[in-house]
Amino acid sequence: MKINKITASLALLLASTSTLAVAGVGGGIEFTYDYSDFSPELQDRKGDISFSQVVLTYDDSFGENSEYGVSVNYRLKSGYDYLKHGYFWYKANDDLTFNAGLIRKPAGSNNLTSHNWWYSLNYYYGIEDDYGLGVSMDYRYADGFQTEIAYLSGSAYGDGRDFAGTVSKATYEDMDYNSTRSNTIAARQSYRYDQDNFALLVGASVEYGQLYDDVAGENGDSFNYTAFFDATYEGYQLQLQYAAVDFDQYDDGLIDTDIVIMGLGNGTYGAAAKANTIAANLSKKVPTTWGSITFYNDYSVVSPDLAEFDKSYVNTTGMYISYGKFNIYVDHYLGKNAVWLGDTALGLADDADDSWNSRFTIALSYYF
Repeated sequence: MKINKITASLALLLASTSTLAVAGVGGGIEFTYDYSDFSPELQDRKGDISFSQVVLTYDDSFGENSEYGVSVNYRLKSGYDYLKHGYFWYKANDDLTFNAGLIRKPAGSNNLTSHNWWYSLNYYYGIEDDYGLGVSMDYRYADGFQTEIAYLSGSAYGDGRDFAGTVSKATYEDMDYNSTRSNTIAARQSYRYDQDNFALLVGASVEYGQLYDDVAGENGDSFNYTAFFDATYEGYQLQLQYAAVDFDQYDDGLIDTDIVIMGLGNGTYGAAAKANTIAANLSKKVPTTWGSITFYNDYSVVSPDLAEFDKSYVNTTGMYISYGKFNIYVDHYLGKNAVWLGDTALGLADDADDSWNSRFTIALSYYF
């Protein structure tokens, strides 16, 4: 991304603050400080402060008290920009809503299965906060049950590039992978209970989709499912999630079908094509006179279902500070065989040094 594009975006963001009377206009800006023990450059420089992203949002209904509306979230990062979500919604009644466009996939927990800025390893497998082009139905029962069903035609951008966990076309270890996700059906059934100081969310999700190889003109498929538990009592929160992923690519005889290529923004990485993941998180929210502080420890592991591969781990200890329109994450990540935490893949053979790597991040954002 050219610097003038970032400057123009910042100008647009600042200009929009003068028109907050317009329904649904919002946004934010974020900067980060990073120090990683696996980066000699960052160690020599004692860390690095950098621009993270500009967020522009618009949410509105079509006319006063209309049952139709639109929601848009556009993000500009250093090096690339993307539409995180952008969809039209139709509220048929108080219980039933339909969405169409770039929508959130009903996979994994309805809540994020993480508290920290970096998310969990589930995110990098496409089972946390994942999006795609399609349509969805959301039905909320009066007794706390919720049913969500979605059809996703493909990734956010036609070339298989997406936010995370989207099967992508790329060259990896001198092999040309040509499968992309398409024609996916995803469903989630959950139950919420919220009374006094106790809240509970439990449920499961399942998805099945096509992996189309546009070079060979052949199909593979993917089948993923999750089960999750999320309980909160007097500020304490316990999150547990189990997931199984299976990406069965078409074997053209030229690739390693045990490896699937995932996309994240403008980058790609290899991951075990068949694996199980577990997330276990514990947090405590402490109210203050000026906002709140949430302390947490988030843990996630990928266990490949392939003997020649190794597990990936990430444990994050940190806190989230909310002060008016300011948000601050202070996180320490400890990872092993984890992509972007000193390694380049997820759940593959840990051939490098079989060591644990750490990263310290402070993320400061302002949202309006």
